[in-house]
Amino acid sequence: MLSLSVRRALAGLTVAAAALAAGTPAFAAEPAAAGIKMIVSDVTVALNGPGSELRPQWYAEQEVTLTGAKLVYELSGLTDVALFDGDGAGSCVSESPTKLACSENYEMSFGPDGITGYFAALIKADKSAKLGSAGTVKATFSADDVAPITETAAVRVVGGVDLAAGPDLTLSRKPGAAFDVPLVVRNAGSTEAEGAAVIFNRDYAFESTRKFSNCIYSSAGDVRACVFDQALAPGETYRSATPYKLRADTYAPSTAVNQLEWLTPAELEDREVRGAAGDGGVLKLSRDTTKTTRQADTNPDNNWSNVEVNATGKNGTDLVAIGDKVTGAAGDVVTATVGVRNSGPATLDFGRAGSPAATIRVNIPQGTTVVGAPKSCVRDGDENWAYYCDGSYLLVAGDSETYDFRLRIDRVVADASGRVVVNEPCECDRFADDLDLSNNKSAIVVNADDDGDGGGAGGGLPVTGPMGAVGAAGLALLIAGGAGILVARRRRTSFVA
Repeated sequence: MLSLSVRRALAGLTVAAAALAAGTPAFAAEPAAAGIKMIVSDVTVALNGPGSELRPQWYAEQEVTLTGAKLVYELSGLTDVALFDGDGAGSCVSESPTKLACSENYEMSFGPDGITGYFAALIKADKSAKLGSAGTVKATFSADDVAPITETAAVRVVGGVDLAAGPDLTLSRKPGAAFDVPLVVRNAGSTEAEGAAVIFNRDYAFESTRKFSNCIYSSAGDVRACVFDQALAPGETYRSATPYKLRADTYAPSTAVNQLEWLTPAELEDREVRGAAGDGGVLKLSRDTTKTTRQADTNPDNNWSNVEVNATGKNGTDLVAIGDKVTGAAGDVVTATVGVRNSGPATLDFGRAGSPAATIRVNIPQGTTVVGAPKSCVRDGDENWAYYCDGSYLLVAGDSETYDFRLRIDRVVADASGRVVVNEPCECDRFADDLDLSNNKSAIVVNADDDGDGGGAGGGLPVTGPMGAVGAAGLALLIAGGAGILVARRRRTSFVA
């Protein structure tokens, strides 16, 4: 039978995610109308340990840029537990041991994809704090033209253990081949660990092949976390393994990474890991032979290990530009849908690099004006006739990413044409090994003659009108399996599942 803490960890992980509405405005929304939401997770703090971080997340229904952002933390209900600056973006000052005031001198921009890394706080429990005590931390966020937003999270003081991850591992496999990922954890402390948990931060190439009842899986069937309801003796090492195969559409040659993080079941309850438990047997840890009190890790720096799989052979990608044909009279507003399709055979996964798999440049046809552009598209400088659109970090073989541009026809020009270009050359980190460059350009045609070419995927008329210099690649997104969020400056890449 699962212990109380393990059952709660699994129950918390199986909560279904509520999707935020994602609008596509041409410009950033007014702060008061942006639909801003803040999330503050519960915190488990080890008695006399190094402390646990508070990292709020912000989301908005529309893209928004804030000025004058402030956040005030207030801790209550606990003795000998204090707040400290967590060295996040923004400046935090302790007004008292239980009150931390933070401010940001620069703009803070985010949208439906969210952001974190601002105003990080650290909560520490002194050795004289009461084991098992619980309280709350209240976080109040405000900014110019934004009404205060207050969220409250639970804080609990628990016993400390030190779970250390096993060694890193490197394998080589062809796409489609099966392999096991070893799970190795050692209780490096002097206290028995009443259970353990592991989170998988994996690249797309890792495909789970079994579903265990004590593990949590995404809607696509990929393992996100496992909880082990068994005691780990001090100084002992425990092992298990999870079966995978390298997806058949893995780009090759390439390297895929699965980062394992070990933590206690109580700490896992605080994480935003979502999914459903598997319907198979129980995955167990076995002691390597060559309880009721909550616990937290006293040395989180040794919790991580990496499994790298080198995909061997040749498996490339053909990206195809998608154009469009629209018609209308002078004064009409029409919608041109453009984009990129991954014709395979391999999927592109740039998640660990934090950059888009495909970026398109859109040159607007002459005689038209953009009156509405997608949120992920930015103008090339001050020009309104050229845009860059960044896609997601993952573009699966067979999938397309499209963008709707609302164009006002100022004057009718027969066969007025613009162009869509996929991953044009640049001095940047961008996919440049396309199998067929001939279909990386397509046309946007307004009021085409019957004999006119253009539109569709891979075709295209020559562009009329000026050609600007190559601009910046645009916005870079980050995530790691599940749901990814933007991370503020001065922080290492983080993942919120």
